[in-house]
Amino acid sequence: MNTELALLTLSLLYGIPSFLLYVVILFQLVRPKYRNRFSNPFFRLCFLMGVVDCVGYLIFYIFFTLPIYSMFSSFYGSALFFPSPFTTAVYFSAHLNSNIQIFGNCFLTLNRFTAIVFPLKHDKIWDKCFLATIVVSLLAAVAPIWQLSSTAAWYTPLHEELPERGFAMTLDNYKYPDFSLSFHMFLSNIVACTLCLFMNVVSAVVLIYRTSQPVGAAFVDRKAELGLFIITCAIFLVQSTHSVLQSLAQSEKQFCRRFQEEPSSL
Repeated sequence: MNTELALLTLSLLYGIPSFLLYVVILFQLVRPKYRNRFSNPFFRLCFLMGVVDCVGYLIFYIFFTLPIYSMFSSFYGSALFFPSPFTTAVYFSAHLNSNIQIFGNCFLTLNRFTAIVFPLKHDKIWDKCFLATIVVSLLAAVAPIWQLSSTAAWYTPLHEELPERGFAMTLDNYKYPDFSLSFHMFLSNIVACTLCLFMNVVSAVVLIYRTSQPVGAAFVDRKAELGLFIITCAIFLVQSTHSVLQSLAQSEKQFCRRFQEEPSSL
């Protein structure tokens, strides 16, 4: 219990201030005082992604992090979280939010891409396509996981012999036996990360080319942009590695569950 309390306290100590700072940033983005500065499509996308991040954090922390602590077992093991439309909505919303973050960040990269590659047409492109990016992000987020919206979900003990040691949300695999959540999440990550990497590579090439061209008597310093590109590539590698490991972990978990459920052939 002492270890759990320490871990919970630690998560709250960095989680709550980070969440509040994020809310302050979002508030600043929509303040009338800064409307002219933050009214372009990039910052509007940042605001929408920030709202998604905040909602996703709350959903994940309340329904996926807290249940693993034994001190909350009596609450998450109650009838309130038996299979119902509510638990299905929670499970679907958590993964929908994750996908929106993935594809929303892809469109943020697209915004930077058009600003660098097509600077003269950038504003016109986003004036016409801003709403379309939101619709496409939602459709791309729903498409890989629509099955979750009609699949039962509930909390199951982390340890069957000791149900008071915490719970984790699980999914009914019988309605869609061929559906693999881990594979679809892996695919979403790889597709989005690959698109972002492609756009950043093209942007970097354009920046390097323009850096090599003198503007008047001086060269344009693009070190900051190139540094951001290198960071983006590093993030791509980290996200790709994480998605692969997540897919392998989920696949192993599903295999073990099916192996336990199937009757022995011996």
